Amino acid sequence: MNAIYSNALAKSRENKMLGVERLYRMIDAPDFFDALKILSEVGFGGVEVDGDYEKLIERELSELYAFVRHDAPNENFKKFFLYPNDFHNVEVFIKGKHTPIDVDFMTVEDGIYSKDKLKNDIMLDNYLAYPKSLQVALGKCDLEFANGTATGLKVSSLIKKAVYSELFAISKKDKILKEIYDAKADFANVSIALRSRDYSFTLEHRVVGGTLSENDIRALTEEPFDSLKERFKTRAEKVNVYSAIEDASLGKPLAEFEKNAESFAVKKLKAKKYEISGIYPFVNYCFNKLIEIDNVRIVLAGKQAGLDSMDIKGRLRDSYEG
Repeated sequence: MNAIYSNALAKSRENKMLGVERLYRMIDAPDFFDALKILSEVGFGGVEVDGDYEKLIERELSELYAFVRHDAPNENFKKFFLYPNDFHNVEVFIKGKHTPIDVDFMTVEDGIYSKDKLKNDIMLDNYLAYPKSLQVALGKCDLEFANGTATGLKVSSLIKKAVYSELFAISKKDKILKEIYDAKADFANVSIALRSRDYSFTLEHRVVGGTLSENDIRALTEEPFDSLKERFKTRAEKVNVYSAIEDASLGKPLAEFEKNAESFAVKKLKAKKYEISGIYPFVNYCFNKLIEIDNVRIVLAGKQAGLDSMDIKGRLRDSYEG
């Protein structure tokens, strides 16, 4: 009954999403403020804020995370969706703990835990209330700072591996979450391997899980790009590894590859858009809402910068659907 109730709430909210038609109207609007007005048709962000669209986006994100926190059909999905926020904030606070820099402005919305609790516990070395992987990561971070060997990369890698470890464990309990997680892990590991082209470095920083074999990972760090293209050209990967290899071979940033990583969950769920069993309606709404919020930011930033419509449309997250 909990899933039925949660799914019904999600379907109701889905009907109030911006939708493709309104999104394109925003893109084609005469100017930034005309685009902003279209958001009021669905009450995006609650109230209008003249020119400061980031406040609208913050409110919409806050409302989405609160919805998941209070109405998720089970704890697994709640943690899967919200833990990345917690671990991001943990990384901010552990760095702030050991440096004189004010880092609070770098935090994101609350996840499972409030930012105030996270900050207070980290400052007091009170880690026992948190997942074991995070306890271990925080202890290692403290040691790195105490030894004077801490770097931004080391700290980020420790926290990233910890959150992926938790998401990996959670995803084992649900088929759709496992598919989403496997793709997230593959995107992360391909990026690490192709950016570093160093097998030892990749082994140190790679995240757990995913569908790539050890031979695949080694090849991505050591083989010439031409042979890599042949290796992955005809393989039916969930993640388009070939496109990443092609960009890396040309010295291009992997921005498009990583953009697809953000859209993968929506692509995966699209095939089950009309599935009403389990928690699919709830999961589908939540990931689609994230894409919608990203696309609103892209459109409004583009309108404010004076970009033309085709350029803005080319920047949109893939598989957007209202």
